[in-house]
Amino acid sequence: MDPKKSSLKQVLMKRLRDFLNSSTNHGFSHMLKSDKRLLRIIWIAFTILSTGLCAFMINEKVMNFFKYEVTTKTRIINQYKANFPTITICNMNFFTSEFSINFSKKFIKQKIVYNPFTIASEYFIRSEAINNVIHERYKDVYGDSMNKLIADCQFELVSCNRSQIKFFYHPNYGNCYQFNSGFDGHGEKMDLKNLTMIDRVAGLRLVLNLSTPNTLKLINPNIGGVVFIHNHTTYPLMVDGVTLAPKTETNIALSRTFFQLKEKPYSSCDIKTSDPNYLDSNAYRLVHNQTYGYAQTLCVYQCIQNFLMDKCKCIYFMIPSFSNLNTCFNSTNIECFSRYLNNSNDFLLIYEKCFEECPLECSGMWFDKIVSFNHFSSSKYQELFENYNGTEKIYLNRKESFDDIAIVNIYYRSLSYTQISENPTIEIVDLFSSVGGIGGLFLGISVLTLVEFVELLFIILAEIKDYKKPLACKNTNIFIYSFLKKEPLN
Repeated sequence: MDPKKSSLKQVLMKRLRDFLNSSTNHGFSHMLKSDKRLLRIIWIAFTILSTGLCAFMINEKVMNFFKYEVTTKTRIINQYKANFPTITICNMNFFTSEFSINFSKKFIKQKIVYNPFTIASEYFIRSEAINNVIHERYKDVYGDSMNKLIADCQFELVSCNRSQIKFFYHPNYGNCYQFNSGFDGHGEKMDLKNLTMIDRVAGLRLVLNLSTPNTLKLINPNIGGVVFIHNHTTYPLMVDGVTLAPKTETNIALSRTFFQLKEKPYSSCDIKTSDPNYLDSNAYRLVHNQTYGYAQTLCVYQCIQNFLMDKCKCIYFMIPSFSNLNTCFNSTNIECFSRYLNNSNDFLLIYEKCFEECPLECSGMWFDKIVSFNHFSSSKYQELFENYNGTEKIYLNRKESFDDIAIVNIYYRSLSYTQISENPTIEIVDLFSSVGGIGGLFLGISVLTLVEFVELLFIILAEIKDYKKPLACKNTNIFIYSFLKKEPLN
């Protein structure tokens, strides 16, 4: 063997032995120090076993960290006052006005081609109305006026200011009106109302006139109203409505729940959805432009409508849309959108594409409702009302009958709310703490032990480099070292 290589090997082995003897990993030092063979075997066995268990448990901890699991925390937050929700109020009938009577005459005389028990007939007439030139200029001509629909309105036992009630056009119910939307009837921004009491009659109390002319009942046999209860940033079509029946008082007790999801990669939600310029998506920008708060479901609906507008030149009446394009109701349009929506494979492809364009929001809220009813009508009470000559009387129908009157009370069960939030089950600090604890428990090592290995690597590289130097350079180094130390040269 080359003496030079043998000498290098001896030096490296000595360096390694010195490292193991001084290492904070006690297993290595005891393996070298033990002069008994049995003890050395025991130390080697336990060191190997501990190293295996340490590696296994550290791997488990790292794998659990990359599962991105969360811990859900639920808290009850108490308040002495609470923001009242936005209430969108609609007559269940799209057609209720005098204009609608004249408009519907041509359809009433036509031969019935749709099953009367389905909604197809009403949707056909509604489609004709929406596609009418008059509707493009005046959307409110077919439905109730505010003064006709809302016979009386009180909030916290005080009469509502009707100038603060905003018109809202609903694609299914037509003329609707919003209380506490954050905007008045002229579109000017205003403060949201707060509620400080939880009594049934101390919230919002509405008396609604749901009358419909007899000639229009052929279009929709239902008589009733519907209210949508939602946050002021939520589009009304994204929540379920509560239907109201005539001659009935409906009581709706509310409780609130707010949620905050942990963003990617802990969930599929995207924390940047509040930024209208975040994505280059037509549907995404459309939702931000038309509403005060983003919702993935509404964005997906607009994406589907955009696809149908591109392929079929119309919109599907069963899906919310911000477009003024005609609905798909002639045979060509129906055949076109049916080809896509009734084909499961094509529909899934459309959905997948739309979900890519519409990220999921990370925060939101909902209202839980407890609905109760009681009968509201009596001949004696109606006689009492007929003798009343106050200002509110002008808002009732001409018959002054309670047969078309519905009352609804909307209030909070409690001013507190439920808050749901998510936090990572394992934070990066927890991961390092666990790895350090496992390493210290099984091997007695720490971060400084890793530094020792780095030091050993540098020492080995330095020795190898030194042995590769020419002999002259080595002698020069020895001379300089001896001169600085003032030691005699050998």
